[in-house]
Amino acid sequence: MNNKAGENKSQSDSAPGRHHHHNHNSAPQDVEGLDPASKALADALRLSFVMLKIIMFCMVGLFAWTCLYTVGPNEQAVELRFGKIKGDGPSAVNGPGLHWKWPEPIEEAVMVPSKDSVRQLEVGSFWYTIDRKAEAMGKVTRVDPTLQFAKDGYSLTASQSAIEMNSAGDTGTGLPGKRMDALGVDYNIVHSQWLLTFRVIKPLQFFEQLWDGTEGTLTEGDGWYAVNNFLRKIIAEAVVVTSANRDIREILWDNVIGYQGEVKRLVQERLAVLDVGLEIIGLDMVGKIPPRQVKMAFDAAQQARNEAKRLVSDAGAQSSEIVNNAKADAARLDAESQSYYTKVVESAKADARYLSEITGKIEKAVNQRIAGNAPDTLKQRQQAYNDLLAVTLDQLYQETLRQVLANADETFVMPVSSSKPLEMRVQMSRDPMIPARQRDEAIAAKRKQQEKLEKQQQEQMKNNPDNQR
Repeated sequence: MNNKAGENKSQSDSAPGRHHHHNHNSAPQDVEGLDPASKALADALRLSFVMLKIIMFCMVGLFAWTCLYTVGPNEQAVELRFGKIKGDGPSAVNGPGLHWKWPEPIEEAVMVPSKDSVRQLEVGSFWYTIDRKAEAMGKVTRVDPTLQFAKDGYSLTASQSAIEMNSAGDTGTGLPGKRMDALGVDYNIVHSQWLLTFRVIKPLQFFEQLWDGTEGTLTEGDGWYAVNNFLRKIIAEAVVVTSANRDIREILWDNVIGYQGEVKRLVQERLAVLDVGLEIIGLDMVGKIPPRQVKMAFDAAQQARNEAKRLVSDAGAQSSEIVNNAKADAARLDAESQSYYTKVVESAKADARYLSEITGKIEKAVNQRIAGNAPDTLKQRQQAYNDLLAVTLDQLYQETLRQVLANADETFVMPVSSSKPLEMRVQMSRDPMIPARQRDEAIAAKRKQQEKLEKQQQEQMKNNPDNQR
């Protein structure tokens, strides 16, 4: 009966023309009207739907968070899609800021240093072994009497004698094209420390060749450890090659800048060939010493070389001074000789003009005194001309002799002897102060004699009483 009643009720409810009033807000009343089992099921479904919406929102947020990444101010990002570089050229590299990518494993962003990130690397593979613990405790480490080849780092330098022979074309073997062996050649070793300053200028090449985005460890051998190890090997090769072609004196003292420049050039060329995206900013040799076991001998030799250089430099300066003084004296003497030459020439010209005037006057006087063109007249005229000319020349000679004697400090008069030749000896290069001293001595002797006479006269006047009266 109940089933029928229910069917009748359903039929009556669904009958045509009858409206069905349904209130959507009456769900709680419907749930409340259910039995406990149905009510628990409905609550569970409603809670599951809410949790599902929360999880969906979280998944969307997590997806967005994994797709966004930030590039630091000193970094660049290389994006990979399925392990390969996405894009080509500058488009494959992102600069500082916020960027979007698909989450892993679809896409990945690997950070590499930017051009503004400058790094330094110390290379101590050519330095001797240092006990860091002893240094930290302030202890003085003992120097081994011999070089420890298994522990100490060093580079082998060329021999100066071998360099000189090779530069001169002498191989020392007598055979063309063969280098002299180590017999009789003194090679050396040197300890050195280096400091490399570099940066990344090509991030794609750097990432493909060296970098994997991790710092790396000693055991893993990746990240910066791999980069530093790679650079140490490149520098070691350049140092070995350059040291083998230079003498230790060049490395330690004479040409340090040239040695550093050669090592840097080889490192730059090697990196350019490998194309790893690195640029060398600086490569400096921050430490250099000969083997500690013979350092005192090297220092003594260098002091001797410095002293020799100083003496050579002083000798060069003195030589330059002497040469310059000699040039100045030569120029002065040349100027004086030119002046004297000009003076003599002008004096000779003046004397020639003077003699020409005198001979003209003599000829004029003779022509006025003896006139005519008869043969006897011409002879008389020539004789008179010769007589006047002889008198004039004698007067000039006497006048010149008086001038010379007036300027002479000493005068020697030699007697004329016709029986035998006279021999006169004159001391050359005499002291020029002798005549002055002789004159001073003569004046002093005369003054002394005069004082003596005056004293005698005074004594006579005292002894003579008539004179006193």
